[in-house]
Amino acid sequence: KKIIHNTIIKNKIDVILLYGTATNGIQTIDVAEKLDIPVFYRLLDVTHSLVKTPIIRQLAKKNESIVIKKATKVLPIIPDLQRYAIEMGATKENTEIFPLGINRKLFKKLPKNKKLLQELKIEEKDKVILFIGTLFEFSGLEKIIKKYEIILNKNPKTKFLIIGGGAQFNRLESLIKEKNLKSSIIMTGFLPQQILPEYLSLADICIQPFDTNYITNRILPSKILEYFACGKAVLSTPLKGTVEILPDESFGITYATQNDFVEKLSELLSNEIKLEGLGKQGYDYVIQNHDWDILSNKIIEKFESVKSKF
Repeated sequence: KKIIHNTIIKNKIDVILLYGTATNGIQTIDVAEKLDIPVFYRLLDVTHSLVKTPIIRQLAKKNESIVIKKATKVLPIIPDLQRYAIEMGATKENTEIFPLGINRKLFKKLPKNKKLLQELKIEEKDKVILFIGTLFEFSGLEKIIKKYEIILNKNPKTKFLIIGGGAQFNRLESLIKEKNLKSSIIMTGFLPQQILPEYLSLADICIQPFDTNYITNRILPSKILEYFACGKAVLSTPLKGTVEILPDESFGITYATQNDFVEKLSELLSNEIKLEGLGKQGYDYVIQNHDWDILSNKIIEKFESVKSKF
């Protein structure tokens, strides 16, 4: 709290854009109140639900509620999170949906990186499935690996590239070894964001296979928009928050429940024209609605309009 206070004073900060709740949200809200500075809280997900220990989760939820109630403005990324903010104590007038922004200078269409293909031992004619993200327990990847032979039966020359680390990493690695899939499924661990587009260039389809639960059902994973910006088709489980924003294939995405996910994935891999069409639709959508260069100017306008009232 002292560090936040001194940073605001030293840098003569006029407006705060806040992402944290349990980590630094309460402290920031308290300091901002004392200094009469507006706070915009960027609501990306149901933060407290990511905490595993029940008693700490309750504390995190309390902190999250305080931040949401006291922020000058709450900016949820999708309508369902706006409803969540109101459930947590915000007023409708105090919330405004503000979409996720994508850095299109970084995430963009690239030709296949042939050197990277060689490093990963992927042949140019192989079909490539790609997942990027933290390997949470709800990632849905274990179910895909367990049924991966369905994909290989229909599309023998298919590689599955998993980029990311987390709680599930060792379990997934063991499962791949157990099912003798090391030549087909490649796990890289976490990689720097700056090089992710090079890996995305290799993909024929990108996936978002999360389990549907209290955490995931109210979100729009930013990875989907990054996939779109690189011109990639996306297959996702039908998360409520995602479907509300991206309802059908005209947005570059198609859906399958976890029970049907592997079968749908196998079907799509055999349909290059469909994948190309989805990739184009997703790219068109993201450049029109999620370009951070455009959105950053809009959010600065919001800062200016509130700052004048303080």
